[in-house]
Amino acid sequence: MAIVEKNSVSGINQKQLYRDCFYALIEDNNKYKPVYNVKGMKLDRRTFLLCVGAYYDAYATIEEKRIYNKIINGQKNNKFEQLKNKYRESFIMYLNNEDTEDYYISLAEQSRISVETAKRYPFHYYDKYASDEERKIFDQVRLAKKEHDSNEKIEATKTKLKHMFDTCVQSNFDEEKIDNLTETYSISPKTVKNYINNYYDKYANDEEKEQYNIAKQKQKENNARYVKIFNHILKMKKIEDILLYLVGQKNLNRTYLKTSINPYIMSYPDVDANRLNQIVDTYYNYISYRNKKEELAKKKIEQTNREIEREKQVVNIKIEKQKQLLLQLIKLVKKYNSSEYTSYIEFCQKNKIDLNRFEHALKLTAKIDKKTYAIFVSKTRKQNREKYSKEYSIIQELIDNLKNNKKFGLLDYYSITKMNLDDLKIIAKKICNSEDYKIFDEFYQKYRNERTINPATLIKASYMISSYGDQIELDDKTRLSIIANLKKQNIPINKVTYLEAIKKEIEKCESMQKVKVA
Repeated sequence: MAIVEKNSVSGINQKQLYRDCFYALIEDNNKYKPVYNVKGMKLDRRTFLLCVGAYYDAYATIEEKRIYNKIINGQKNNKFEQLKNKYRESFIMYLNNEDTEDYYISLAEQSRISVETAKRYPFHYYDKYASDEERKIFDQVRLAKKEHDSNEKIEATKTKLKHMFDTCVQSNFDEEKIDNLTETYSISPKTVKNYINNYYDKYANDEEKEQYNIAKQKQKENNARYVKIFNHILKMKKIEDILLYLVGQKNLNRTYLKTSINPYIMSYPDVDANRLNQIVDTYYNYISYRNKKEELAKKKIEQTNREIEREKQVVNIKIEKQKQLLLQLIKLVKKYNSSEYTSYIEFCQKNKIDLNRFEHALKLTAKIDKKTYAIFVSKTRKQNREKYSKEYSIIQELIDNLKNNKKFGLLDYYSITKMNLDDLKIIAKKICNSEDYKIFDEFYQKYRNERTINPATLIKASYMISSYGDQIELDDKTRLSIIANLKKQNIPINKVTYLEAIKKEIEKCESMQKVKVA
């Protein structure tokens, strides 16, 4: 066991820290952690284990050491069994031909080892634990795999040769195609030709051999063509005319044109070899420049298209994320609609959902999923009617009167309820359907600005009331009586209730007068 230096942890009781670490390890059963939280202190694994070791060496009792050793040894044995099981698992996978590259990659990630080490697991089991019968089966499978790999290698070689053969035959042994093959396989042109002949002798069928002979014939014709081209351009004087002529030749191979110079000079030793080489080099450079320019333009277009595609993907990802977020929020409202909670506030509290998030979900649902939102509104309205059952009865009575009585006024309102009109409006919005709420709101807008007035002000003011064409002004005694009656009924005194009460008093007097006359 290692001892921690006494000065390595300052400002605390070292023995107590060592003890806390020791027991933290025992309680966690030596579970691996990169950082350990001990009594509010964060210790990295190395420091933690040093503290454990310090306690073990300096302070641990015999019983504490016994418990510690039991945990450590038990864990070692457990790791040993786990490793043995992994050996056996990979051994079986090998026998079943299921030990794919993906399997070994997964095994390596699980065991925190390299892929190459994981691939040795079946052989470790074979060497250490396999029975004679298992070894016999393993040997048979290993031999079969070697034969299979050998056959695959032969097939791969055949495929390679066929690719070279087809490339050359289909291009009529184009020198540029042959150069490309030499770069692809890192071999010489001579080796390419040897490989083609090898395929012809060993694997080619009659049809392929016929195609090969046709391609060879066309190669000879091409050679004759280039002789004709060289004879023509050497007679021309202006390089511009020569370039136009060469550019106009269909399927003209630059590489073959260049490689044909030496055979041509050998066949026609009197020609101006230097001039011919200069002409071909100029043409070669011109075509290279033109192709490079076209390639750059093509790459620029491709790059622009890739950028546009990337932007589309970014936009599509954002749209998809927003779509998923919207669906989650609407799903949240649906979940509440199908629940038994008495309010969405209670629903959010019980399910630990942020209230602002739910209300944001409601706004979105109202715009996007009107059916779900209508269910929410209907449920909320029903809950509110149960909650405000008394107020609901009042509002229903009020709505009925407003529908049937065009003269229904503020004094009539206070004969039904003494509730403040602003307070009742808040509740009405929660429990009324849109049609009833519209009727109530028209009444509310008509009287919303009416405020209570000092009765003395009303008595001093002179109000003329029309009755059957006559202008009537009540005496002070009558007006005082009306105000006293309003107070007695706890009706708020304002200009509207005062005037409506006066009208009712006049109508009452006229009614009584008519009765007397009759």
